[in-house]
Amino acid sequence: MACFSVLSVKAQAVDEQQPAASTKFAMQAVLVAQAGKGDGLAEIMLPASALVSKMEDCHLYLRQQSLTDNGKVVMSELWDDKTAHKTLLKNAKVRRFITRAKAMIVAMEHNPAKYLGDMLFSARGY
Repeated sequence: MACFSVLSVKAQAVDEQQPAASTKFAMQAVLVAQAGKGDGLAEIMLPASALVSKMEDCHLYLRQQSLTDNGKVVMSELWDDKTAHKTLLKNAKVRRFITRAKAMIVAMEHNPAKYLGDMLFSARGY
């Protein structure tokens, strides 16, 4: 089963005048599930995406399940700033999803990223 979810994406053209030091917080992570638990981990991510999509400071919350390794869920996020992301992690409902997912995860590769700009399409008004 392939899992793909894009929620809370706001359109923004790349601005050449944008300061080099953006305050936006971006990250990518790969979650590796226990053997046979990849679909279960992906299923937890969908309702979590629905919850996070309503958060005002979230610009991109993308969850994908690898086509080459069913046990890997790839996450990409873009937030107004790091504080907004930290606030997400303190949300009680989000914590419950994290607790459920942690029981299935055996490894995680976390990649904070420097936001350079984007050309995103709005999932809400596309």
